[in-house]
Amino acid sequence: EARGVLEGAGEPRTMGRILASLGIAYRARGQSGKGIEYLQKALRLHRQTGDRRDEAVVLGELGLAHRQAGALDAAGRYYHEALDLHRALGNRSDEATALLNLGRVHDALDDPAAAVELYQRALPRFAAAGDRLNEAAALFGLAQARWRQGDLDAARTSIEAALERIESLRAEPAAAELRASYLASKQQYFALYVDLLMELHRLEPAAGHDGRAFEASERLRTRSLLEELAEAGERPGHGRLAEEEADLARRLHTLELRRMELAAAGADAGRRETAERELRRVLARHRRVRAALRGGSDSRPAVSRPRSLEEVQRRVLDGGTLLLEYYLGEERSFLWAVTSTSLESFVLPGRATLETAARRAYELLPQSHRRTAGVQTGIALQELSRLLLAPMGDRMAGRRRLLVVPDGVLHYIPFAALPLPAKAAGDVLPLVAEHEIVMLPSASTAAVLRERRSSRRQAPAGVAVLADPVFVARGGGFPRLPFSRQEAEGILALAPAGQRLELLGFAASREAALGGGLARYRYVHFATHGILDTAYPELSGLVLSLVDRKGQPANGFLRAHEIADLHLAADLVVLSACRTALGKEIRGEGLVGLTRAFLDAGAQGVLVSLWQVEDRATAELMRRFYKGMLQGGLPPPAALRRAQVSLWQERNWQAPSYWAGFALQGEWR
Repeated sequence: EARGVLEGAGEPRTMGRILASLGIAYRARGQSGKGIEYLQKALRLHRQTGDRRDEAVVLGELGLAHRQAGALDAAGRYYHEALDLHRALGNRSDEATALLNLGRVHDALDDPAAAVELYQRALPRFAAAGDRLNEAAALFGLAQARWRQGDLDAARTSIEAALERIESLRAEPAAAELRASYLASKQQYFALYVDLLMELHRLEPAAGHDGRAFEASERLRTRSLLEELAEAGERPGHGRLAEEEADLARRLHTLELRRMELAAAGADAGRRETAERELRRVLARHRRVRAALRGGSDSRPAVSRPRSLEEVQRRVLDGGTLLLEYYLGEERSFLWAVTSTSLESFVLPGRATLETAARRAYELLPQSHRRTAGVQTGIALQELSRLLLAPMGDRMAGRRRLLVVPDGVLHYIPFAALPLPAKAAGDVLPLVAEHEIVMLPSASTAAVLRERRSSRRQAPAGVAVLADPVFVARGGGFPRLPFSRQEAEGILALAPAGQRLELLGFAASREAALGGGLARYRYVHFATHGILDTAYPELSGLVLSLVDRKGQPANGFLRAHEIADLHLAADLVVLSACRTALGKEIRGEGLVGLTRAFLDAGAQGVLVSLWQVEDRATAELMRRFYKGMLQGGLPPPAALRRAQVSLWQERNWQAPSYWAGFALQGEWR
């Protein structure tokens, strides 16, 4: 639009900047050719006007666009021109950026010696300017180039220095989602460090490099969750900010309903984009206000930290427990098997191989009760077991409990259904036949949850059940779950009269959930529909009664951001709803959704579903699960294992679609 206004107006300097901005925008969209076209036009105008500073900027952008297009020689020429011009103008910081970019070109041209020299020239300039972000980038490039030269020790020194800069920037006060997105954008730094340490372990197997690689894996996982757990309880519920937060939450609910209605009605793209833009605007303000309420926006740095290998072994593990932590790398992946006294590491295939196998299994599992899909599901699960578990041989034998820290698409996999590796060629038994299985966002999360439990109050009562809400069609329509009431009544019948809270039908309302009464119960059970919003995870939630006893519409959407403020004291929250285990995947944070919200709210563990579970089978699984806990005195992992195995052993329920869709996450004691 600005370009159209200025056409023929005799404003070459401004027009040059507009053309450059268009070129940068197209390049950022992946349209390198179109970006180069506009940048070349901008360069000609800046040279005509003698604007050397803007000329230098455009030269750098042309280098970036050509590098993006794979034209490395051309990129190098533009970067050299930019370097000379910045040096002549005395732009020390921009000169350093040009050196950094030239180093990247020589790295891509497999000329590590030249890359090292260029990165080393850039480093003191960035340091003098206090530019820690680009200083980290130069150190990262230096580590890559030194590894290519075969100098692994120097590469390790460089990447550790880069991570020190990254951590120092991340520790500055910021909202939790900004810290998460920042770390997600720097995953390649941690990936290089993990890969480098494991290469050092291959060369020096007794030096403990694999233990340091495990600790590096922990450093890049769920850091924001650790901080949120550490900040629990620091949430003032009054004052101007609290009032603004409540008002913004109401507006978010209205906007989200509007967005759903427009999508359901097939509204035109313009109306949907307008609604989406307003939702994003209010959501951004809501995030800032919540961060300020928690003291995370501008008052204090991140306070929690990942735990060391020794701390995990001492504080998390016992003699009957084996921790399996996975890391998916581009060329090779890794598995660390940790006990209270030992660590072993294994090299697995690269990310693409594991993701292909995992997605194949996940797509088949919900349909495994169908005859045509059953055999294919078994084959897919055996292949996944071969990739993920077989490298360990018989090391799982004798370990009652497996703690699994997945990565990437492995968050979607029910490890309980994977065949035992030793049995894969003969009598196929699922992993749950011999092991209790607990999923963890990170090993450090388990340590923090255990520390939190030691200082919190104990819930005085038994079980609270919210089930069979009354739905209406608004917001897309939610069909009744006929077996959810049966499920609820079966659970309630197992608890003593004074130890249970029954919230069924109209009583299963958002007001009941937010009223504070759930804080009295050791187990909190929701049997209803779940909403998964992978774009805005704080808007994921549970659907409670959408109409009151008078027949009037009611807000029955319990959103994740509201769940996080519930102040629960529950040992376990059970989400008997579809796909409640899922969420938005953020590299380094895992899946951000309902599980995380309930852990943040104070729950020690959460039982969640991985797919659209069949409600009749779920009712039976839950009855057996709660019988094990409430009458058998079993801890949740043992009760879940007993319930799943008992269904698997019955012919009518044997398919994993009936029993494997639920996974336990968090603390297990």
